[in-house]
Amino acid sequence: MRLCSFFLLLFSLWIPSVQAGEDDDPDDLSENTVTGNVPLTPAVTDPVSPTTGASDEDIRAWMNRPYAAASYRAAEALGIEVELADAVHKVCELLYVRNYPEAKRYLDELSAKYPTLGLGPLGHALIYQALMFENYDYRYEKQYKQSYDAARAQLDKGLKVDGNEALENIVLTGILGVEAIHVMRKGEFLAAVGKALEAMKALENVRKKAPTLPDLKMVDGMYMYWRAAVSLSSKAIPDFPDRRAEGIALMQEAEKTSYYVGPASSLALAYSYIEERQLKLALDRCLLIRVKYADNVINNMTLGRIYTSMKRYDDALRVYGEVKKDAASNQRVYYQEGLVYYHMQRYPDALKAFQTYVGFKEVPTDARATAYYRIGIVYSKQHKPTEAKAAHAQAVKLNNHEGAKRAIARIEAREAEQQ
Repeated sequence: MRLCSFFLLLFSLWIPSVQAGEDDDPDDLSENTVTGNVPLTPAVTDPVSPTTGASDEDIRAWMNRPYAAASYRAAEALGIEVELADAVHKVCELLYVRNYPEAKRYLDELSAKYPTLGLGPLGHALIYQALMFENYDYRYEKQYKQSYDAARAQLDKGLKVDGNEALENIVLTGILGVEAIHVMRKGEFLAAVGKALEAMKALENVRKKAPTLPDLKMVDGMYMYWRAAVSLSSKAIPDFPDRRAEGIALMQEAEKTSYYVGPASSLALAYSYIEERQLKLALDRCLLIRVKYADNVINNMTLGRIYTSMKRYDDALRVYGEVKKDAASNQRVYYQEGLVYYHMQRYPDALKAFQTYVGFKEVPTDARATAYYRIGIVYSKQHKPTEAKAAHAQAVKLNNHEGAKRAIARIEAREAEQQ
């Protein structure tokens, strides 16, 4: 169940809470922690700083080579041609910088050149998942499913012949992991477990074929950290050995040494630090990503929420303004802006932002319910109990929202006292 746990836990990092209440911690990020704002390892430190890890001798040896040094290292670790290793690096960079149009064109070229690797359709699947993660919705599910099916079809052919086994199993692990997260978001828990178990088998094949691949440290680190965090915070789950510090250390190593998942490791660290309530360290990781990938919407949405929890509201609004420019179709940003305005006690602005969000037809039911709950809270702050109860009633109707139920009860109790 090792990778199964990892993928299901990874899913939880991206999905906003839908049951927050007025009496809960107003800290925006506390809604997304497993423990609910309870530090697990207060003495977290992060000594890692960006570095190439290359010696002077390495640099001199690579100066006249046509590809980046990391591509040669990756090719050796994976047992593939350096041209292919470099192609994978280019795909990752296009996704990190959020150049999705160019990424799609390049991925189509890779599919034509390597028709049995599954690399092209996996890249397309990641693009559609990124767009949905950015917005917390399912707008591109049809396109994602087509990409998923294409990747599986290619890999079914590729895995039957010798060559590129390590990379093929990485692609298989990736597509199965993405699918596990996706069906988990849809509430299909048994299907998610099944896909995660398949991914676990593929990952073990990667270890056999490429045991020195440093990128695997990110997966191991996330698994060690989140398994302990979840088990220690829930009485329903047996306690596992507390390896949170070791998990963070592995993610730090992956951030520094990985060939492909360095930025992803930084974001994984940011979420671990958020869980630890070490917001300055989380901020540092997001800012590190931002230096090179300034337009990455997932990172900037996380950064904005960190700023909100640190009460740096002007900075949060500035970052959300950038998100609107970089991703004009993003809808979730209006909800996040509404939270900032609410904490700033700019209630008319908060109300406008929340109402804009619920006005989009693609908003998932649970997220829409939470937004209506927030609208009700704003109306209460404006001393408009009738409007507040109506908004809370919408939230209850949508998903039986517990916070909205409590809010209605409080309003009705106050009305009864006044009679």
